[in-house]
Amino acid sequence: PEEQSACGRCTMLLFPAHCASLPTMTDPANDWIAPLGQMLHGLGIAMCMFDDQDRTQAWNETFLQLLDFPQEMAYAGAPFDSFIRYNAVRGEYGPGDPERQVAERVEAARTFSSHVSERVRPNGRVLLVRGEPLPHKGFVTLYSDITEQRYVENLIQRQNADLEERVRRRTAQLENANANLSSASEANARIATALRRSEERLRLINDTIPTLI
Repeated sequence: PEEQSACGRCTMLLFPAHCASLPTMTDPANDWIAPLGQMLHGLGIAMCMFDDQDRTQAWNETFLQLLDFPQEMAYAGAPFDSFIRYNAVRGEYGPGDPERQVAERVEAARTFSSHVSERVRPNGRVLLVRGEPLPHKGFVTLYSDITEQRYVENLIQRQNADLEERVRRRTAQLENANANLSSASEANARIATALRRSEERLRLINDTIPTLI
C-alpha cells in the first residue's frame, strides 16, 4: 500500500562516516554503498538501509532532512519501527491509531518486496518512494521530492482542461451560429418561394385582364 511503502521504508544514502562501524558495510561486497550514498545525496535523494532484523545499517543526511527526522534518531542499529512510530505520532499517515499504523507498516516492510509509490506529507510535499529488497533479506528505500514535478504536471492538466473547455464552448457557439444561419437560409428560401408564387399569380392576372376587357 502507498502509505505503508512511504513510511515503512526509509530512503537511505550511505556515507563512509555512517558505515564504518558496521561490519556488514565493511564487507568488500558492500563497497558500492558509500559512493552510491554520496551520489544520491548530491542529487537530493534520500536513502536508508535496514537489515533482515529491521535494524538501520546506513543512511544519509538527505534522509533526515527530507523526512524531518531528528539527527539522534539515526544510528547504527536503530530499529525500523522507531522511524515509523515517529511519523505516525506526528500524523504523517493521517488519522488513526498510531500503533496500528506502525504494526501495518512493519508487517509490510518484512515482506521484503519491491515497491514504488507516492506519498503526500502533511506539509504538502510529495515524495516518490522506491523500495528494493537486498540479498540478505534487508531492504533499501529511496525518497525523492517530486513536489515541483507534480505541481507542473497538475498545472499543465488544468491548463489543458481549461483549453478543452474553451474549445468546447467555442465549438458550441459555432454550431449554434451555423444552426441559426441554416434556419435563416431556410426561412429565406421559403420567402423566396412565396414571392415567386406571388409573382407568378400576378403575371397570370396581368395576362388575363386584357382578355377580360
